[in-house]
Amino acid sequence: MIKKIINSTEDFLEIKSEWERIQNQPNNLYYFSSFEYCYTWWEANCNNISNKLFIIVVINNNKIVGIAPLIFVNKKKSKTKYTSLEFLAQGDENDFLIDNDTDSSISTIIKELIKEIELNNEKWDVLNLTHINQNSELTSYLLKSKYNNNFNYLIENPHIDFKEFKNFKSYSHFIPKNILRYSKKLKRQTNYSFVIKTDDVFNKISKIHLMEKEYLKSKGREERHSIFDLPYSEKFKFLESLYSKSKYLLTFLLIDNSNDEIISYYTGYLFKNKYLYWSTGYNPQYEKLIPSRVLKYEIIKYFFENEPTVKFDFGSGRYAWKFEWTNRFSLMYRLYYMNPKAKKLLWAEKISSIKKILF
Repeated sequence: MIKKIINSTEDFLEIKSEWERIQNQPNNLYYFSSFEYCYTWWEANCNNISNKLFIIVVINNNKIVGIAPLIFVNKKKSKTKYTSLEFLAQGDENDFLIDNDTDSSISTIIKELIKEIELNNEKWDVLNLTHINQNSELTSYLLKSKYNNNFNYLIENPHIDFKEFKNFKSYSHFIPKNILRYSKKLKRQTNYSFVIKTDDVFNKISKIHLMEKEYLKSKGREERHSIFDLPYSEKFKFLESLYSKSKYLLTFLLIDNSNDEIISYYTGYLFKNKYLYWSTGYNPQYEKLIPSRVLKYEIIKYFFENEPTVKFDFGSGRYAWKFEWTNRFSLMYRLYYMNPKAKKLLWAEKISSIKKILF
């Protein structure tokens, strides 16, 4: 097997077809590891001097069989500068891309990718790979490896797998109480429409999210923030660019037919029969009508009726509102390994641990 390091935008773009060939195979890969998501993120972040591309490619018989989409990030802890090796364009689920149409075993390909990380250990102080699904082949490999003690539970991703239910009626015991009453009340007052959008709605949803944030802050929720507050940030530029061109966008809206206003929105990506939520918001003037819950009810009913093979992923986070709708979740894991050669950082970590104990 031959290994190659991609560290330029030009070389990154050259592997697009092979990357997409692997991502489109039958596998558990999520949108956050797709070429579209990763390359768009890099376009928005490539001028940040703290970031350095480090995509590992494994080639066998002149064909790419493995990709580790990684990046070096310069960071600082307790006044100590260090370099962290992380997933490129981190999302709620990250992974290596492994070709399942090859003679090479999956574990062998992952082993080669990990070996290349180790061979380049003079370039990083911390290996910090987060949000790896419990069912990933990478998880299986790491649990059997020398990194077992460094590979630990991180967080849950609640989800609804519609295939587990015969129909919407069989799912109905998960629907929170009073949803139908709220839905009827909202319908009476607004004659709302349930609208599905696959085009760019970035500017429209940003206004709703900012309105909700300001309203909640006025109610004492000072911790509330919004990504849409930062139009010059790299994350904002990335999402704005993604929404302008992505073919995987799927946004749900409730529209007030009396004034054509957006009542509530729920947006994410539909990729390989997985719907991945990332943002939701509501117009504060409709707050008492519980529009966010009504919208989730409409969305779930829609999937049962039109896309019953879809898995609905609420994204990372143990939020009570997610578990109102499901009792299923996937565990996410994190590999956090400190390079033994990073003496200054190891010392900074010890100081930090001591401070936590004392104070």
